[in-house]
Amino acid sequence: MKSASRHTELRLGDRVNFCGNVCRVSSIHPQFYLLEDDACSAKSIPKKLLEDQLASGTAFLHTEDQGAVFNLLQKAGPRELEQANHRLKILDEIKGGKPMDEVAKSHSISERTVRNWRRQFNLAEQELGEGFVGLIPKISARGNRESRLDPATSSLIELTLEEHYLNKKSPPLSHAYGLFLHACEKSEIPAVSLKTFSSFAKRIDTAKKVRARSGDKAAYQHESGSNKGRKMPWDLSGQFAMDVVHTDHTQLDIELVSSKNGLGLGRPWLTLFLDGFSRKPVGFAILYDPPSYRSLMIGIRQMVKSTGYFPASFVVDGGKEFQSVYFETLVASKGSSIQKREGKPRQGALIERYFGSVTSQLVDRLQGNTQPTKNVRQMSRDMNPKRSAIWTLESLHSALDSFLGLYSSSDHPALGCSPEYQFERSMARDGARTIRKVEYNTDFTILTCPP
Repeated sequence: MKSASRHTELRLGDRVNFCGNVCRVSSIHPQFYLLEDDACSAKSIPKKLLEDQLASGTAFLHTEDQGAVFNLLQKAGPRELEQANHRLKILDEIKGGKPMDEVAKSHSISERTVRNWRRQFNLAEQELGEGFVGLIPKISARGNRESRLDPATSSLIELTLEEHYLNKKSPPLSHAYGLFLHACEKSEIPAVSLKTFSSFAKRIDTAKKVRARSGDKAAYQHESGSNKGRKMPWDLSGQFAMDVVHTDHTQLDIELVSSKNGLGLGRPWLTLFLDGFSRKPVGFAILYDPPSYRSLMIGIRQMVKSTGYFPASFVVDGGKEFQSVYFETLVASKGSSIQKREGKPRQGALIERYFGSVTSQLVDRLQGNTQPTKNVRQMSRDMNPKRSAIWTLESLHSALDSFLGLYSSSDHPALGCSPEYQFERSMARDGARTIRKVEYNTDFTILTCPP
């Protein structure tokens, strides 16, 4: 029955998969078919031979619906597949010789239902070559999905939300709904309930809604931050250790005090240098001063002192300190280059993510961190981090130095090994690269001094 149902009468223009080649039926004669392949070479095939192969399944029609069976099976859920299997077993009982009325009665269903299943099976067998998919109940396609709202009402809802909800005043949704009811009454358009009106507001993209009501900075948090598959104009990782070093600044979320008199000195700034290939932090500097070329010089000193190398290139953002004559002169004198990543912070996800690790794994666990200030109106006097601050700049420097060493020796999920091992492995595999070596001596110290 299955072989017979596959047999389809060929017509001009049909594409047939015959002997592993897809050919088009270009001519039909009483005794043979003329098949033409993609190279425009034609060959005559005896009619009986091709029809026998079509009936046996050796040859088959090449249709555009070859993926339809897979798509139907992919969309079907476990419940639907279970029902299709049950229906197939019932049809198999009938094919095995049992009377239809007895089978229907034993399964407590009507004969008409069994006939419908058999018709759906045969139809899918003829059209798709697989009758099983015809037995899958299309539960997800049931129901009326056509909107019953008046088109004028839908247009008025969208217009009202655009004008009276998505604006800088950030009005409540009830305000826009009141204006909508007034416009419906004035224009004699059918109104909807607040629940239906709210459903239209919920469909608005979150980033678009926040951007219109709170600005670009607030909307930035709701935008996609993935750089996966995106080609960057700068090098993210480099080809070997100390090939590309990312550097940036962040203000740490902790209040510090003076080591001399215990007075509060505020929050410090961290300047970090991160090797892109090994993810190893190769240098850092902590200052109270805002980011400047002095922060960069101190961090570069520590980087050269700990590694003995000067990177082939730096990846920096658009900060003014990275455009300093002194920083550019130092980089140029060592034969290195500067790659600028102009754009949003997430495009520098490598070092920005590391700043997040420093904050969550170290700073937020120290006394005097500024987490309570995120909700200032709910912060009591005794929870003020300025009153509980005990860390000094020197002690925080030591703690951060220990943390970076522990981070370098711990396994990194993106590498499958520790950054320190990746760094040393690259040095052994790719060579020491003496051209990038720099001695930490008086000349280098003077070169990194402020003018």
